[in-house]
Amino acid sequence: MSGNLTSDGGYMDAVVRNSGYSKEDFFLYTMSGSGDFACSAFKAQIRAMERTGCFELGNSEKEGNMAYREKPGYVHDAVAAHEYAYNGLLWFWNHTIYR
Repeated sequence: MSGNLTSDGGYMDAVVRNSGYSKEDFFLYTMSGSGDFACSAFKAQIRAMERTGCFELGNSEKEGNMAYREKPGYVHDAVAAHEYAYNGLLWFWNHTIYR
């Protein structure tokens, strides 16, 4: 949620592979707000991860292993964090969520 570790997609790919996992072993649900100071860096990380081939953006687990959502106007605060966590849990429980 609204944070980034690195813009080096290769590093993130190595973390997965060095842990003994492949792209079929996980699904990431990621969100940020368009007004969040961390949004541009977080989006850059997601795009860099996607270029490695280990991470594939999709709208379902059948389409990829990572989803990215950006909520218009949301900022880096508890309101956003709570909504992102709620939507992430709904995603994993296969309910309708904000898209």
